[in-house]
Order: sequence, then C-alpha cells, then structure tokens
Amino acid sequence: MRKTIWIPVFNSCFMIGVGIGSFFFGLLSDSIGRRHTLLIAILLCSGGSLVGSFVPNYWSYAILRILVGAGSEGCYIVAFTMVLEIVGVKERLLCLEWVSFSTFQGNMVMIPFAIGMILVSMAAMVLSN
Repeated sequence: MRKTIWIPVFNSCFMIGVGIGSFFFGLLSDSIGRRHTLLIAILLCSGGSLVGSFVPNYWSYAILRILVGAGSEGCYIVAFTMVLEIVGVKERLLCLEWVSFSTFQGNMVMIPFAIGMILVSMAAMVLSN
C-alpha cells in the first residue's frame, strides 16, 4: 500500500478518538472527579504521542492516534468545564454584555492549543524535506 494513503487514515483515526474521548471523559469526570480525569487525559495524550514516535508499523500508529485524539479531547473538555465551574455565570464582560465572563474564560483555555498549532506549522515550514 502506498504511504500517501496513510495520512488521511491517521487524521480520521484522530477524529474517531476525539469522538470517543468526548463521550468517555465526560462520563469519567462525573464519576471520579475533574482533576483525576484531567490527569488521565494528559497522561493518555502525552503517553500516546511519545509511544507513537517509536512504533514500527502503520497500524499501531493509527491505534495510538485514536488514543491521542481521545486524550486531547479529554484535556479540552475537562479544562473547559473546570474553568466554567470556577468562574461562575453571573459576571458579564463590560464591553460585551451578552457574553458571560465564564464563557469568555472557558474559550481562553484554547489559546495555548492554538499557539502550539501555529508553532508546529511554522516549524514544518522551516524544516521541510
């Protein structure tokens, strides 16, 4: 099989993991708590990425992409929920009265992820083959 066909397969596996993680980590955070669930999600995401660097074949990498997708979605969902629970819903932004402060803070959780994606894209442009 050609190597070029694997790139969309890996992306699809990651998105399958995101779907699984959004369901699984939501239930898990309700049963064992948000902090423990966030730790599990971080370990799953970083461990899957680390092990994925050393796997010998494509199928094992695809399975690890599912785990990384689940862990990354778990990190996002649990962190977003923790921010919303800490801040509360009564405060409003002064410049945007229809936006609550908790929603704004919850969305600010994604800024480090966006910066990381920008840095990886810039590194890929600089370090091309």
